[in-house]
Amino acid sequence: IQITLLDKSSTYYTLDNENNGSRLAFEQQKNILHKGKSKVENGLFTHSFTMPKDIAYNYGYGKLSYYAYSDSIDAGGYCNNFVVGGIDTSVVIEQTRPLVRVYIGDSNFHSGGITNENPELFAIISDNIAINTVGSGLGHDITATLDNAANVFILNDYFVQDDINPNKGYITFPFTQLNPGEHTLTIKAWNIFNFSSSETITFNVILKETETFANLKNYPNPFRNTTNFFLEHNQNEEIVSGEIHIFNTTGMRVKTIKVNNPSKGYTLGPIEWNGTTDGGQKLQSGIYIYRMLINKTNSKEYTNSQKLVIF
Repeated sequence: IQITLLDKSSTYYTLDNENNGSRLAFEQQKNILHKGKSKVENGLFTHSFTMPKDIAYNYGYGKLSYYAYSDSIDAGGYCNNFVVGGIDTSVVIEQTRPLVRVYIGDSNFHSGGITNENPELFAIISDNIAINTVGSGLGHDITATLDNAANVFILNDYFVQDDINPNKGYITFPFTQLNPGEHTLTIKAWNIFNFSSSETITFNVILKETETFANLKNYPNPFRNTTNFFLEHNQNEEIVSGEIHIFNTTGMRVKTIKVNNPSKGYTLGPIEWNGTTDGGQKLQSGIYIYRMLINKTNSKEYTNSQKLVIF
């Protein structure tokens, strides 16, 4: 079951776009104090959480909204006959700060990598206590700042709680038609006791029509037992598969590594290799050459060659 706790109703006003004095007041219940999930067993569930500090302290009726689902049926409902308000002064404030991890596309991305003009933010936020997603206008929103203060995005509604850890969640948020060149992205998050932290990454936009495969590398290099291959690119969702071809110094191909079901992000990898041939024999120490064959939806392309060393 997905559980959403809403704060009391607040008064809002229409815009009076025609400037004729027709501005109207209306009540709306939209400030989310908590989102969570629980398991339903035999029609029953329990759920507990800590109320965030960012509530309106006056007393009034809140609302619990429910949505439950299984493989074969779903259900919905709500409860609004309880009071929200006040403050519990006996609570011990835990001075912990969220851990914010920011990527583009998926968690394989590293700061400074390349994307196309329509990158998608992916962030993981966690803490020892719940993350603040109230959005009450007190400056404690989850925000994304793209390049400068003129481009700030509120991400509270994009936070999706982890199924297992209630103090952890994920954010995906699309950007569109960004200008080519380097961009800076900062994500800031708060916990329910209003302690914050942030993380900043950079990424380089290269238009998708300018097909780019860059920074093919393996790490560690040199290696003794295993290494991992990585390839940065700006062709997310276009790559359907790939192959890494490894050659000895005489030009003989000694290994083909299949890359199936590649990530939809901007990095292929990590792709692990244990230094063996297609027949399973351990390769001798020395220098080897490798490149990657990229299978796109409508074409194939080879990357530049790189060197690796086996101890």
